[in-house]
Amino acid sequence: VLPSNSKVLLPKCFHPLFDTPSSPILDFYPQKFDIDMDGVKVPWGGVTLIPFINQQRLLDGMAQGERGGPPLSEQEQRRNNFGDAHSYRYHFGSKLEVASPMPHRYGALKKCPVSECVFTHPPLPAGVKHFNNDVLPGFKPNSWGFPTLHVHPLSAEFDTGIKVFQFESKGRSLVIRLSPEGPVVPQEAILRQLLEASYVRINFPFAHWGEVVTVHTSARKYFRGGQSAPNNPRDHENLVRQLSQDQRQRGLVLDFDAAGGGDAA
Repeated sequence: VLPSNSKVLLPKCFHPLFDTPSSPILDFYPQKFDIDMDGVKVPWGGVTLIPFINQQRLLDGMAQGERGGPPLSEQEQRRNNFGDAHSYRYHFGSKLEVASPMPHRYGALKKCPVSECVFTHPPLPAGVKHFNNDVLPGFKPNSWGFPTLHVHPLSAEFDTGIKVFQFESKGRSLVIRLSPEGPVVPQEAILRQLLEASYVRINFPFAHWGEVVTVHTSARKYFRGGQSAPNNPRDHENLVRQLSQDQRQRGLVLDFDAAGGGDAA
């Protein structure tokens, strides 16, 4: 929803709808409103508590604005219709010129090494009415950007509860389920090798690079430099549970019992 101060971005016939007392949708654009900052860490992350938009009222208000004029230009009418999708690719030999939508402020982009063409989707197979938004039959997930995920049995499903920008997504997302067969207790030599590695993949599913500084098992903690110390099994259990919950919100389900002992965190 655009605030009234941004009405200049729309055709002039719609400007009175934002702040004129006679506007049939004036209540859509309150001058004062509350902002919900619950669970937000940055000032711009709050949720503005404004009225929900009634689609039919909005369309009726737009129709009234068009009747009141000034009329929409040919370009504005064309912009309100569905057009073709276009594909843009880098092309060294192209000299594409892109006209500025705000020529009074920004000039056109000239000699852009970009090629443009109308994009069309390949035709669907016979008998298929729409694209199937699901894992296709025969699909075998392997590493998903993490080289060691395929060590244990994997499966995929659609589920809710994935966090996106600090909030749980209301829609379903693809979730990978990792099912180790029994407790995961690497040999100490493998743990040392992990601690000596220059970097590893972390922060699934983003595949960032990081350095391992500590590896926890139910019995000991292993540090860089060959050092180790005893570990509290209860603290280890709580840590594994917390890490499992964090990974679940990222789309990775770890199927093992944190209280079963032996799972390296």
